Amino acid sequence: MDATDAELATKRRVLRDEPHAKFVIYRAGEQPECTEDLIYDLVLRAARFTCSEEGVWAEECGIPAELAEVLADHAAFFNSHERMTTLTQSELPKDDRAKLEFAMCAAALGIREGTTRDVARAMARRLIVVIAVVRGALRRTACLAS
Repeated sequence: MDATDAELATKRRVLRDEPHAKFVIYRAGEQPECTEDLIYDLVLRAARFTCSEEGVWAEECGIPAELAEVLADHAAFFNSHERMTTLTQSELPKDDRAKLEFAMCAAALGIREGTTRDVARAMARRLIVVIAVVRGALRRTACLAS
């Protein structure tokens, strides 16, 4: 719905005429200051909509739209449906960059549930196992070479 030069009519339709309908509201031009924006209250109560791939990932995984830019830095993560599903099902907080990246790391490792503390312990355990396996392989290689 184009609200350009029809802010009050748009507001009436959304709030009174069709209060249960869903709308995508847009307008041409610059974003007005919030004190001069006639539909600012609609903007505040609405979910942010974006057409970017990162925005779609954010919506699918329950991540705030403001963090969609962070997802662009980790695009390879979203090539796996399994990782996305694990991230979506994760109860870890995802409301800032650090927490989101922690949750993504847990999802990449297949850690599905637990508190932040439990997940950190599971990640540390997995790292210790990987280091032990790599060191063992290096030792075997060194023994074979001598």
